[in-house]
Amino acid sequence: SIGNEGLLAVVEALHTCTCLKLLDLSYNDFSSAASGLGSLSDCLQLTPVTLDYLDLHYCCINNEGLQELAKGISYQCKGLDLDGNRSISSSGLTYLATALQSESCCLENLYLFGMLVGDDSVEALAAGLKGNQSLTCLHLLNPDSVDVSAAGWFALSAALCDTSSIKNTYDSNHILHDFWSEFWEGNDHIIANNDEDVVVYLRLNEEHPQYTA
Repeated sequence: SIGNEGLLAVVEALHTCTCLKLLDLSYNDFSSAASGLGSLSDCLQLTPVTLDYLDLHYCCINNEGLQELAKGISYQCKGLDLDGNRSISSSGLTYLATALQSESCCLENLYLFGMLVGDDSVEALAAGLKGNQSLTCLHLLNPDSVDVSAAGWFALSAALCDTSSIKNTYDSNHILHDFWSEFWEGNDHIIANNDEDVVVYLRLNEEHPQYTA
């Protein structure tokens, strides 16, 4: 594992290697690398890099690390892989949700597969989806370990189509159309068994992108 010091060295190199498209840092232990993740976040905000995809799966990132990373991660990357960082809870995902709401957010694919996901996590992400205009695929749910109740599904449904008013319906998320890891395609029935509206809204977003606000 390169740890925090190694991550800081990578960030230093990014300042001169601005043409890098993919950065794979997976399977490093960044549980004590909040400062390094913060430096990476700053680099993505302030340096004109062309990084499209950042792979941080199974890096032992915790809530503190995600808080630092989330500040700038959405400025450059179209793809972010946080699969398997099981120390991240709903508190950490709240920071990520704030990044998703930013007008500068350009994330299109967010991988959170293999994480401990319950109602609190889905509700935190749903809050971010309400203001997001870029994310098309949220790779989150493993049909073997879905632990989301009606409250979580309701929060997601409301983010995709809030029918409480015409304005809220218009301002709902009309971008997201995939809520599964690509390894589990075709499992819409898992959601349908819990909240059929979510499946309908996701499908409408995919089939009718022309209605995107």
